[in-house]
Amino acid sequence: MSRTLHGSFLFSFALLGSALLSVSQDASAADSASNKQSAETSSRQTIKSEVGVTTQRVATQFDFLQQAPADAPADIRLEDRLYQYPNGAEYNGTWQNGRPEGDGKVQFPDGSSFKGHFSAGLPEGEGAFTDRSGNTFSGQWHLGRQQGVGNLRYSNGNIYQGEWLDGKRSGFGRLIYPSGTRFEGQWRDDARNGWGTLHYQTGESYVGMYANDRPHGYGIETRADGISYAGTFSRGKRHGVGDCTPPSGPTVTCVFRQGEPILDPAVIARAEQAKGRFAPKFQFDGGVAFLWQSDRTQGKGLQQEREIVYSRRDSMIGTELKLDAQSSRFQFHARIPAYKGPGEYSLSRGELLISLDGTNFLGLPKAGHAKLEVVSDRGKLIEGRFTASHMVPVDSSTSKQKAEDRTSIQEGYFRASPSEIEQFRNP
Repeated sequence: MSRTLHGSFLFSFALLGSALLSVSQDASAADSASNKQSAETSSRQTIKSEVGVTTQRVATQFDFLQQAPADAPADIRLEDRLYQYPNGAEYNGTWQNGRPEGDGKVQFPDGSSFKGHFSAGLPEGEGAFTDRSGNTFSGQWHLGRQQGVGNLRYSNGNIYQGEWLDGKRSGFGRLIYPSGTRFEGQWRDDARNGWGTLHYQTGESYVGMYANDRPHGYGIETRADGISYAGTFSRGKRHGVGDCTPPSGPTVTCVFRQGEPILDPAVIARAEQAKGRFAPKFQFDGGVAFLWQSDRTQGKGLQQEREIVYSRRDSMIGTELKLDAQSSRFQFHARIPAYKGPGEYSLSRGELLISLDGTNFLGLPKAGHAKLEVVSDRGKLIEGRFTASHMVPVDSSTSKQKAEDRTSIQEGYFRASPSEIEQFRNP
């Protein structure tokens, strides 16, 4: 591709991709074709403020339960009547030493309510809280705050499903909108931090790293028409060197500075020379993750799945170890026929299968090999890394592999937990 065409494509790509860039900066941007920054953008801002207010209210609103009302029973009993506190809140449930203990319900003057389990006057264990706006959290509590796993359903139809810590979204979680927009990934301090995927029902997507609720680090941004950018981001904007791929035609090196394309041929030439020395990096947060690159399409990407399990089985040649991860968009299956603990293993044909779309599989060719190293096998986790320089499509109907396409797997990592069968065999 000539420099002139190169620059023209990058300029067009920057303009055409601006809508998707704004989308990737905020998981709740609207996915309507006419305006990407309408309803769901404001919805996301509302969610963030609502979550902050809700968690803060819940964390402090139960403190008054530490002080028993004048007529509260001192012993353990279940009273079929309401006890009213000075602030107007009412409690009905089990008591111990003048405080709610066990199952009960609190009704607040503003119309919000909590129903669930109490310990020493605070929500503990399972419980559901509904605020005056109709937003409902249902899940696990600790010392009056959401902690563990829980679902937050908003009155506008949005849903968060995932992990919580100290009243904030922290750990793995999903944010789902009625329109079909969906974010899955890592959260910390009520914001997206770490690896995540953002998919729109229109076909647009961002897959990569987040920091403080914005794309930051290595990521892949794809438009519905197939135009994609695979490279580095900084604070929600393309920044650095990456690969720009049009719907048809070869992938070209592109350079961005704070979201703006750099079209200087000299800068692009230097970037092409340096690109090979700087492989894209990502933060591994558990499960299975790797970078892939297709020789035929020149496409590349980051693939990560939150959950991967292992199982052991005795065979004629020793202990067989299997690693399996599966979702609607991804599958990973590895097998070590003679597993002897931590160490490096060579996988051959039939011992490694990967699907990047959940349907079409890549496998090792007849003379191909993959390297898998188990770094740690202790407790209930098996951890390691893997690479495969040559994988080819597998025809599931004939099991014959096609040699005309090659995909390489780089920087593969896994942290597997025991499968249900493994837990049954080795409780």
